[in-house]
Amino acid sequence: MQAFDKTDTNGDGFLTFKEIQKLLQAMNMNIDKKYAYAKYKQFTDVNGKGMTKSEFSRYYRDITSRSELIELFNRYTDGDELTCDNLKDFLTQEQKLVGITDANCKDLILLYEPNDDLKASYCLGIDGFINLLTSKHGDIIKFNHQHKFQDMTQPLCHYYIMSSHNSYLVGNQLTGESSVDAYIDHMQKGVRSVELDCWDGDDGEPIIYHGHTLTSQILFENVIKAIAEYAFVTSCYPVILSIENHCSIEQQRKMAKYFVEILGDKLHNEPVDLSRTDAPSPEDLKYKVLVKGKKLKDENVAVEEEVSEDEEDDLKLSDVAKQKLKEKRNGKKPKLAVELSRVVNLIQSIHFKNFADAKKNWKYYNMCSLAEAKADGLAEDSAPELIEMNKSHIVKIYPSGLRIASSNYNPQTFWNVGCQMVTMNLQSPGTDTDVYFGRFSVNGDTGYYLKPEFLRDKSISFDPRKKAKSVEKPVELIIKVISGQQIPKPDKSSKGEIIDPYVKIQIHGIPADKASKSTKTISNNGFNPKWGQTLRFKVINPDLAMVRFSVYDSDTISADDFIGQNTIPLPSIGEGNIN
Repeated sequence: MQAFDKTDTNGDGFLTFKEIQKLLQAMNMNIDKKYAYAKYKQFTDVNGKGMTKSEFSRYYRDITSRSELIELFNRYTDGDELTCDNLKDFLTQEQKLVGITDANCKDLILLYEPNDDLKASYCLGIDGFINLLTSKHGDIIKFNHQHKFQDMTQPLCHYYIMSSHNSYLVGNQLTGESSVDAYIDHMQKGVRSVELDCWDGDDGEPIIYHGHTLTSQILFENVIKAIAEYAFVTSCYPVILSIENHCSIEQQRKMAKYFVEILGDKLHNEPVDLSRTDAPSPEDLKYKVLVKGKKLKDENVAVEEEVSEDEEDDLKLSDVAKQKLKEKRNGKKPKLAVELSRVVNLIQSIHFKNFADAKKNWKYYNMCSLAEAKADGLAEDSAPELIEMNKSHIVKIYPSGLRIASSNYNPQTFWNVGCQMVTMNLQSPGTDTDVYFGRFSVNGDTGYYLKPEFLRDKSISFDPRKKAKSVEKPVELIIKVISGQQIPKPDKSSKGEIIDPYVKIQIHGIPADKASKSTKTISNNGFNPKWGQTLRFKVINPDLAMVRFSVYDSDTISADDFIGQNTIPLPSIGEGNIN
């Protein structure tokens, strides 16, 4: 009760209602004034000078109590605590957990029960019960899905891979800052594929920046050092360095030197196994860094080869850059250094001509990159063919050059057709970024997510635009939005101190599953709003569906203010009373 003593500035042991308001605000508890005063009167001795410490303790417990959880608690016990048997009943009947043992229940009690006497008798009181429900064991994501739960032994092309676009940027595409810290941040978030746009530096040192723009420049060497240090702090699974090579032969050699010397044993530097028909798995490549780029056809012969796929949509290039690109395409192609070619192996870039060519000529280590517009057209007009190609080869998608402000597309469009490396401007917040991070919020932050079987198995045909009974497993998703607690006021809100919250639930998936529904608005209560409202969704293809929960502050004058969100793959959402 240090907060009480600190607010009691005159030391008389009493707090007036005005002081109680100040104390609650200091505790980040914005409560409707009328409600707070009514409770203050209820717990204060009318003959006293104000609220005592013991009265405040009862007052605080009352206003923070959660009647809906107390009711749930009482449903499984006749007394003041849950026994092991009571807890087992709750976990199996209410939370739909399978295989719960007495030992499991005892472990949970020891973990979440704060009262030593109850803990000693293996019982769970109301405080321990609330601790359990608001812990990782009561999280909306199934507990086992919070850890690695997917098979990691399938070929690389069978996974969605967490990938960033122009990974060095922390701002927009024309004048934004380039930063080594951006790569560190990506590695710490579990991103497994990053881009390195490489250009000649004035002092003989290759640099990384968005060429022919005003973005700042960083040293290639420093980026490789950062990746070497942070690549596996979050995930042990392979990191892919996507090279956009605009460098001279001399500086390409220096790039190769840094790859080999700085990455050392982390660099996967073995020639491809020509006897294989499928790529190695993430499990095979743990703690390895792969370089994605162009490969010389014969590394013993010095020939002129295209060094970059020009993953730069012409629309986003400056006039000077367009002219240089035109000259490049009309003139000689720059040479690719043998040394740089040798560090490229399992992920070799190749130009996409058509599906027939890919099927006939591509090897398992060949992949292509598609601009957003091109990929969008293929997903719309040739979805089955694109899906089939993605069952054997990695395809990288990158945002349009018109996205100068570093906005994003909806990644779901390309996940629906099995594209693995759907690169995003991860520095930009928004619904599309939320959906993206949500996809990789499960499976233990590996940065890899196993695609559904119908996007992996060559014997199964699928088109996300059409109904296919062979792959569909329709479900009815029933969500009862019960209550919220201490919902913060939106940043830069122009409204009063108390918010009017509501919850919006959206389904992202195949086109037929796209949906959005909202609860009613609770007026003037961000402290403990209670909705008690059920929303229902029919989901045709749950394996691809993402569910986004978001909270808004209703505003009758201007646009509703966004407060927060959580997005989860539908197959990872747990049943029962979840947080």
